[in-house]
Amino acid sequence: MATSGASPGSCTTAGTHGRYRDGTPFSLVHSDYHPKQLFFPTERGGRFAVFDWQTVASGPPAIDLARILLKRLRPEPLRQHQHDLVERYHAALGRAGVDASLEHLQRDVRSKMLVTLYITVFILANTHVETLAAAARGVDYLRNQQSSGIWP
Repeated sequence: MATSGASPGSCTTAGTHGRYRDGTPFSLVHSDYHPKQLFFPTERGGRFAVFDWQTVASGPPAIDLARILLKRLRPEPLRQHQHDLVERYHAALGRAGVDASLEHLQRDVRSKMLVTLYITVFILANTHVETLAAAARGVDYLRNQQSSGIWP
């Protein structure tokens, strides 16, 4: 599997998780988590699922958590629950065999939040306002506009 942000041969193990030679842990990451790609069980059944794996890679495990925290939680709940959520994520990573210290993960989540904010601001600054408004209305709206010939 290719590793994001590392040169070939710079990892201590091959597969879905391990460490880069500098000791930084890596794991399989989605790289584009946001709430509309997460599906949860309902009263009628079903199970948890994550969609849209086109940007899957090996990378820092904190990137997916940082992205979903920023995209899903408002500032006050984020401040209130971030530590607990990082601890729970750390425990889940450990159960999956990813060896990352809690302190490293906490620091990495904060730094990945900055990267996520930077990318979001860059995308918003370079996206036409009508596209943003249409995207906010959802995929069905965009499909309707495309089929009517209004949207390119």
